[in-house]
Amino acid sequence: MPELTVTHIVLLAVLAIVGAVAGWVARDRRAADEQETLRTMWQEEIDRQRNEQKRLADQNKGLMEQINSQQVRQSKLQKSAAELSTAMREVSNSREELQRDIESRDARIENLARDLRNWQDRLPPLIDRYRKRDEEAGQLEAQLEETLSAVRILEEQRGEAAARPASIQPLSNAGQFTDGLEASNDEDDEYVDEVDGEDTPVFLDESTMIESEAMPDDQPALAAEFDDDPQAQATATDDDREVQAAATDDDREVQSTENDDAGDPAPDDADDAHETDDTHETEGADDTHDTDDADDADDADDTDDADDADDAGDADDADDADDADDVARQRDNLKRIRGVGPAIEKTLNEMGIFSYRQIADMTDYDIDRVTRRLKGFHGRIQREDWIGQAQSLLDKAALA
Repeated sequence: MPELTVTHIVLLAVLAIVGAVAGWVARDRRAADEQETLRTMWQEEIDRQRNEQKRLADQNKGLMEQINSQQVRQSKLQKSAAELSTAMREVSNSREELQRDIESRDARIENLARDLRNWQDRLPPLIDRYRKRDEEAGQLEAQLEETLSAVRILEEQRGEAAARPASIQPLSNAGQFTDGLEASNDEDDEYVDEVDGEDTPVFLDESTMIESEAMPDDQPALAAEFDDDPQAQATATDDDREVQAAATDDDREVQSTENDDAGDPAPDDADDAHETDDTHETEGADDTHDTDDADDADDADDTDDADDADDAGDADDADDADDADDVARQRDNLKRIRGVGPAIEKTLNEMGIFSYRQIADMTDYDIDRVTRRLKGFHGRIQREDWIGQAQSLLDKAALA
């Protein structure tokens, strides 16, 4: 085995030192490489964390925007829901109102259908009644024409009689105008003239009656005797005054009756009557008596014509009164109708409504008239169906 010399030891030491230095250098390089690698890794990790944080921030921002938009949408949806709820309530109320309207219209349709059936039942009798009234109107018009023609003839006769001077002859024999005649109080004992094929009463004035009578042959002799006898003249004058006074009283009664009917006093006629009385009392001449007699005859004719016109109007009023009496005799208990009390029944009676038939036959005009009279009860007749109730009561009465 060779000997270890110092050289050998030095070389080994140098080699050891060189090896240590080389190892240290290698280790330093390796440490630097590892440090660089670690730095690179940490930088990459930091960059990745930053990127991730940025991504998360962006994502959070997007989520916040989505949340805001969702909140906005939610608020809008809540508002829409509230509006829809309100609209639903309105639709429900409208539906209820429409249902009530439909029910009321159904009721009105039913009432109208019932009214239509009633009118269909009432129309044929009304048509027959209208035809009868039309025929009666035609007959009345024909009678009116005949009466007018008769009046014209009478006026012509009166004009001719007034144009002719009246000759008044004294009456010496009371039986010369009544012999062979019969006295009667019947209304048919009037002067009757045939006009257009029908008998028409003719009212003649005194002058026409005197002239139309057949005077006997001895009448001039009687007149001569009358003129020669002053006592007979005085007696005749007194008789004439009594007759004229009685005629004046009759005229006054007729005039007062006409004034009472018209409701207007006639002072002019009364003054004329007083003047006529004064004339009769103060003047005794024959001419004055003749003039007064002619005036009285004209007044009598006017009174007769007015009485004829009043009789025609009274006949129409009598017919209306008979119809009203017939309706009043058919009085029903209106309180059986629901909604009609004693006060309303009294009001209906005052308006001329007494029976169920009148209520069942009420028209729209009658309903409006009764409604205006029953203040504060607007629509009550339709609401309580008075017409239907009255028709039901009539049907029950007919079945009974």
